[in-house]
Amino acid sequence: MTIILTELKKCFQSLTLEFCESVFLTIFKDMHMTFENLGLPDLSILDNAFEDTENQYKRWSKVDRLTESNFKSRYEKGIKFDGDPFDTAHYNSYFGISIIRVKQDEDLRAIIAPVYYKYVIIIKFVENAGKIIASPTLNNPEHHDFYKQDNFTMDLVKEYQISCNIERRERV
Repeated sequence: MTIILTELKKCFQSLTLEFCESVFLTIFKDMHMTFENLGLPDLSILDNAFEDTENQYKRWSKVDRLTESNFKSRYEKGIKFDGDPFDTAHYNSYFGISIIRVKQDEDLRAIIAPVYYKYVIIIKFVENAGKIIASPTLNNPEHHDFYKQDNFTMDLVKEYQISCNIERRERV
């Protein structure tokens, strides 16, 4: 809010219309997330999405640190969608990033990772990182899809804990 007030003060002091317009557009764009780069054919699914800066989430990783590739959707990685395009929940998740909400009383040492991942990273999102949709599965009621906004950077994710001493589950 301080930044907005400072910029508005400059705007009024300069009294040039071009400067005021550029400041307004910069502030307005930063305040509202856009999702045009997701590749989603129908952005209306984000109408029921929410922003979450309170809860922690788990993200699997092959390396012991958070990287940009941890936040690339299967669509962005060029992986072909092999499901039923009429199964909209499954199809839409192809454009998001799988995350698992950490339960309050969860023992992080007991996390079981898929066989092809060695690490689990506990993260929390910063304001304007993106939107989240609950997408529970039979095996995981805490599963969610994260849809990053167009101006997403790794600065919008806080890394809390990395664990590599997790039991690895065999691929079925």
